[in-house]
Amino acid sequence: MPYIKQKDRKRIEKEKNIASFGELNYLIYREMVKQWKLNSKYLTIHTIKQWSNHISYLWGCLPDGVYYRGLNTDLLTAGELAFMEFYRRYAVPYENKAKKRNGDVY
Repeated sequence: MPYIKQKDRKRIEKEKNIASFGELNYLIYREMVKQWKLNSKYLTIHTIKQWSNHISYLWGCLPDGVYYRGLNTDLLTAGELAFMEFYRRYAVPYENKAKKRNGDVY
């Protein structure tokens, strides 16, 4: 869940240490939203989904100097869960607008 407390967001930036899976999820989700806001179109959704399964991309979501001592599987899980929330919040409304504008598939 990316919705961590404000004090924890500030602590991550100050101490450069991730203390929970939620904080890891928050950082990855934050990067996904940043990419969406730069280019809000279907290709961005597709690209973010592809990235959510790549360790090198997920490590890159962590700000410079932020330390995480967990496993790569934790990182992959956080990436998948972050994508699910990103899809729910950003991609679904985008898809609904396209369906309304262009008509349903069936």
